[in-house]
Amino acid sequence: MNSAADLTNAIRHLRAPSGGALGDPELLDHYARDHDQAAFAALVWRYGPLVLGVARRQVADRHRAEDVFQATFLALARSATKLGGRAVLANWLYTVALRQARKARAHAARRAALEGAAPPRPRGGADPLAEITGRELLQVIDDELARLPDRLRLPVLLCCVQGLSREEAVRRLGWSEGTLRGRLERGRRKLAARLTARGLAPSAVLLAPLAAVVVPADLLAHATELGAAPWSQSVPPVVAALATAATHRPLLPAVAIAGCLLTAVVVGTFAFGRGQPVEPVALLTSAPLAAAPTKAPPAINDPLPDGATRRFGTARYRHPTTIESLAVSADGKFAVANSGTRINGMIRAYDLATGRIRFAIESEPGALVYGVAVSPDGKTLATKRNHAVYLYDAATGKETGHIEYPGANPSTNTDLIVFAPDGKRVAVTAADGKGLHLIDLTRGEVVRTLPHAHVVFAAAFSPDGKQLVGGGYDSEKGTYFARLWETETGKERHRLPFGNGGIRCVAYSPDGATVAVSGDGRRAPAVKLFDAATGKERLTIPFPDATSVRSLAFGPDGKTLAASGGASTRLFDAATGKEVLKIDRKATGLRFTPDGEALVGAVAGAIYCWDAATGQALTPEGGDSPVAQIEVPADGKRVVTRGQDGDAHVWDARTGAHLRRVDVTWQRGLTLSPDGRYLVWPVGDETVQFKDPDQPNAVHTGSRLRMFDLTTNTFVERFGGFEGGANDLFFTAAGKTLVTVDYRDGAVRFWDVGTGKMERSFRVSERGQYQVWRARLSPDAKVLAVTYQREALGGIFGRHAVKLWDCATGKELHDLPGHWSYVEAVAFSPDGTHLVTGSEPLSAFTQKQLRLPTDQVFVWNVATGKAVAQLPIGATAAAFAPDGKTLAVAVGDGTLQFWDAATWQLRSEFPGPRDRVTALAFGPDGRLYSGALDATVLVWDPKTAKRPPAEPK
Repeated sequence: MNSAADLTNAIRHLRAPSGGALGDPELLDHYARDHDQAAFAALVWRYGPLVLGVARRQVADRHRAEDVFQATFLALARSATKLGGRAVLANWLYTVALRQARKARAHAARRAALEGAAPPRPRGGADPLAEITGRELLQVIDDELARLPDRLRLPVLLCCVQGLSREEAVRRLGWSEGTLRGRLERGRRKLAARLTARGLAPSAVLLAPLAAVVVPADLLAHATELGAAPWSQSVPPVVAALATAATHRPLLPAVAIAGCLLTAVVVGTFAFGRGQPVEPVALLTSAPLAAAPTKAPPAINDPLPDGATRRFGTARYRHPTTIESLAVSADGKFAVANSGTRINGMIRAYDLATGRIRFAIESEPGALVYGVAVSPDGKTLATKRNHAVYLYDAATGKETGHIEYPGANPSTNTDLIVFAPDGKRVAVTAADGKGLHLIDLTRGEVVRTLPHAHVVFAAAFSPDGKQLVGGGYDSEKGTYFARLWETETGKERHRLPFGNGGIRCVAYSPDGATVAVSGDGRRAPAVKLFDAATGKERLTIPFPDATSVRSLAFGPDGKTLAASGGASTRLFDAATGKEVLKIDRKATGLRFTPDGEALVGAVAGAIYCWDAATGQALTPEGGDSPVAQIEVPADGKRVVTRGQDGDAHVWDARTGAHLRRVDVTWQRGLTLSPDGRYLVWPVGDETVQFKDPDQPNAVHTGSRLRMFDLTTNTFVERFGGFEGGANDLFFTAAGKTLVTVDYRDGAVRFWDVGTGKMERSFRVSERGQYQVWRARLSPDAKVLAVTYQREALGGIFGRHAVKLWDCATGKELHDLPGHWSYVEAVAFSPDGTHLVTGSEPLSAFTQKQLRLPTDQVFVWNVATGKAVAQLPIGATAAAFAPDGKTLAVAVGDGTLQFWDAATWQLRSEFPGPRDRVTALAFGPDGRLYSGALDATVLVWDPKTAKRPPAEPK
């Protein structure tokens, strides 16, 4: 055949393509090596019914199911070179098909919920599963199928799901008939026994298969065409998006495989071409069961503030700032978050079913609060501050007492505080960090101190309370170790050697037999499991793509271990160390719910609950940290937001639907191309290393720009690594040039978007000077406004400079005076003639003591560098309307003000108080988007704003 079109036409008319006698490895090798379209067609023909069966059973809408079918084979084409050597592809295809079907189904459900509509009715014919409980039964059996070993799962899949005869399965696998028969029977028996243990009584009748799946010839042809050009721009966007998502994560998580196998239990197996079902090998016998409730994030319908028309994200489950420590009640009903050492820090208790705040505990001004723990009975909270343990009623948040313990300043503080299982004692770090105090809450005193040589970061009691394990920076001959103590005698029983990095987290298994230890690693960290009785290492579990693991938790049955580090949280089989699930979030304070079905953890400033079997978020998607940036393209169809902790989100501007999450870099910006297609942000590049003359003994890592195409959901890798960084990024109006600003060394770089090459650069600060704080590019890309950190003038206070730079020559144009605190608000007018700068005012006390002027919002003439107006307010953010006639300013209490840009008089406002506004942006339709500390974005119609009071705020 001379072309893909010829092959496609042949598929529409032939019974089966050639290649049926070849095994999967040979066909895949022919396609990957020689781009043999006939080989790819044979794979589509062989596994088409399997894939379409999964898609149709998981997705009621026939058209969406066909999208899943095509996306699965597109993922196969794109991943062909990585899959060589697999004896069979059934597991891989089944897993990918199920994953994408679930994504498609979840997306449809979210859209329906956001639009206030019922779920869409199936198209293309009635859905047979809608008439029975089979679809609901899938999730009931899913957990136990996930625990089948691979060698038992594979024959079950081939014989019971695909419908192969035992002879064909023997040939496909290369096993003996006895091996196949034995593993198949053991797999069935093991599954039945586990379900029986969960109260699901087997029956003698196999669930009857539904209608056979016959793949339409046109659908086969479309899938084969994808193999001819898997990276073509002609691939339907929805198919490309699903396929891209499928290939961005590990392709064979055991839980997903189990979900695929489970589907076959209910649906049966089918033949392709004849349209007749193959007689299946009985997988499992089961009586009809009551359906397990479908888990989904709770519906959020919180009222909007007056004047707001839409909210992106939710304030539920969101903390005002990064959560430093999280404690979850033993019954899994509430969680307590502490951020007591940060600005805006506080303690809040959250209802895990609704995400609502139960109560908040405000600390004294200037007091630093460390750690939080919940007593085993859920009645008491404990925190630390000023060498004392403070106790609170967990129902009301009212303080019930405090217990001081010895300490001297300066002291070393950690977040370590943990209750003993009887709830009568707590363990805390000693004031100098070197050791653990056991405090009796009834007697109100330290009853024992367990010495350590260095700082202790983590500790855990055994379930019976007789032992305590603690770890941190204690080491011997370069090996860090944890100490295991007897709590009654204070005797050190064992030292548990960890490795070449400090220990950050420890955990006991529910039966007390195993201790898990993890922390830092010079190359890659690991989780080590020790026998608690002997202190001997039992298992080492590598943790990939991270430099440190910061949280550990055993499931209630002790069979699963959750660990979090790098950019992910992973679940492992505690017996074998095999990874069974990956969640693309780094979390702290991990804890399973009592039934083991959900995992709770803190991600930046948000509390998440995940389905422990699938990894699906059971809390609403949205921002995880205060909004630092809002980007709205010219067409106004999407809105992109970035949180301070590096979580970026793409939203549908019309519906408010959350479209996707993108993990960018903490404390670095991003930019959206004017047409809304490309999203660009900087990442570290370890292949580029350099030295800074100001720090001759340090080696710095370079950076690289990543560009993501939002229309195809693919990365466009054009930019190479470079020395330095990028904190603020801007596209020029034509979208052909990208401008980046490095805060550390003041380098401004200009990049050709088409080639990825750096064209030129200049500096806006010299080495050794104060660093850049914020930067903004004028709409015509001719002027760069730069704000700086303070100039220290005889103390901690000094002037915060604002300078204008000529982008063509790299020369300074103007130095704009007047600011004495950090300039948070910077905005150019649409015509580039005016610049607005503003900062929050200094306190009245500071102004009086240092005789500093009142801080204001300044309006500058860009050409002359002269102030043309001063607005008597402090500002946290500012933005001009698209027509340039209105300036929006956010003031300290969350009030949004609208100023006339001709007269600079206050016209109207949406009064606060509300959460501090951290970002503003106008859309092309004149609506205002405001981001806040609570990680949400509100949309406002300025025409409905209220007339201001007599005196502006």
